[in-house]
Amino acid sequence: LRRAVALAMKDGHLAEADLETTSQALWAGMHGMTSLLISQPGFPFVEREALIDRLLDILLDGARKRAASS
Repeated sequence: LRRAVALAMKDGHLAEADLETTSQALWAGMHGMTSLLISQPGFPFVEREALIDRLLDILLDGARKRAASS
């Protein structure tokens, strides 16, 4: 994951930030989702793929490089 995050930062897809913190934050978010899906099988989750895709969108949007404001 660190390598993928570093490459995404290098290529300008993610904002330059502390590599370890960013990697661990993304991992923690996905781990939390995974833990909930496993530990709460009776919870009325929305369709699994849609939920996972949305979480990834939210996590990556937060880490994405933004244009400087005027």
